[in-house]
Amino acid sequence: EIAKPVVDALWQRHEELNSHVAASGFLINKPGSQSQNWHRDGPDEGFIDCFVPLIDLTQSVGPTAIIPGTHTSTCGVDAYKKYGDCVPILNKGELLLFDYRTIHRGQGNRSKSK
Repeated sequence: EIAKPVVDALWQRHEELNSHVAASGFLINKPGSQSQNWHRDGPDEGFIDCFVPLIDLTQSVGPTAIIPGTHTSTCGVDAYKKYGDCVPILNKGELLLFDYRTIHRGQGNRSKSK
């Protein structure tokens, strides 16, 4: 429900569209974890991933990396070699929203204590 006001505002200009939460969950990225493989969460248009960190992120705690622009392309998961990736460093409570067709991965947690 944290993201619903933001998503509703984005969809406001499209009166025929309604937003709802299709699924939710959480991830605990413990120290020593490995990076996920690059992946898409699905192939269908119209879904948004929302990440809300419960701690301030740093490179060492393994933030989510995305490959911008891959939501509209048929490129494979090795697209980061061509396009490069983007790693938003969010503060606790900030939102990261992206099309769920975007290629992304959670990075490994190299920290000692978080």
